[in-house]
Amino acid sequence: GIAFTPGGVGAESAVEASTLLQRAEMAMLAAKARTESIQIYRPSMGEVYRRRFQLVTQFRQAVEQGRIIVHYQPKVDLGHRELVGVEALVRWMHPEFGLVSPAEFVEAIEATGSIDILLEHVLDSVLAQLWQWRNAGLHITASVNLSVHNLLAADFPATVATALRSEEHTSELQ
Repeated sequence: GIAFTPGGVGAESAVEASTLLQRAEMAMLAAKARTESIQIYRPSMGEVYRRRFQLVTQFRQAVEQGRIIVHYQPKVDLGHRELVGVEALVRWMHPEFGLVSPAEFVEAIEATGSIDILLEHVLDSVLAQLWQWRNAGLHITASVNLSVHNLLAADFPATVATALRSEEHTSELQ
């Protein structure tokens, strides 16, 4: 796509060339994201891409600090009125941005390879919770949302098998 920055040459003469290039790149990325051929740079674009950059660079630390958590939405058999399972929903409580939508941070980390870290973290969390529930006598299933990147990865089956075999969860499988 074509990217434009507002103002003529005279209006932008006080701005460094590197700043103009960054703005043009932001406009180009916005154009590609919207599949448009032309996009004009707006200052708000800078905030969007700065936020995205922060999410990408802070993700691993957020996992280590326990800020990426899993909530469980019940799945109920209405005919029998009984709990049959749960859906695992990942959430990020960011210290600056508050609750960050999974749609936002998953999209941000997919291209970086950190999506694999998210999958491993979620699988470990869900399996640990299932193990606790089964020890308490509650036998239910859990479903986990996956990224297309996860499904297309050649090592996806091995990743799931490793999570299932981990020491922490072996008693669940017996």
